[in-house]
Amino acid sequence: AHIYDWRLSPNDWATAREFGWAELKRSIEELQEINGGRKVILAGISMGSTYINAFLHSMVTEEWKASNIAGFFSISGVFGGTPAAAQGIISGRLEGLEILFHKEDLLTLMRG
Repeated sequence: AHIYDWRLSPNDWATAREFGWAELKRSIEELQEINGGRKVILAGISMGSTYINAFLHSMVTEEWKASNIAGFFSISGVFGGTPAAAQGIISGRLEGLEILFHKEDLLTLMRG
């Protein structure tokens, strides 16, 4: 498992001293070495999928990917947004937020 700060931007991930792409790259290389040179399969969950995708497209070369990565799969990745969120905003469905906020304030916020 690799920890990252989802609040940061890809530029921040690229330069972070802790929990950034350099650490992810080292972890992948170490994992591959521990497993006798077998390539690593990456899995991303939710925003982690976006993080891994950005890493693979910005931090490493095609040659590095070819020699270190066997595959990547995304579980509930948010590459194209979340259709349910758009439907909720359009319909006014509050998904339990009315417990924390006044319904009228939330509807005003959602509608702009």
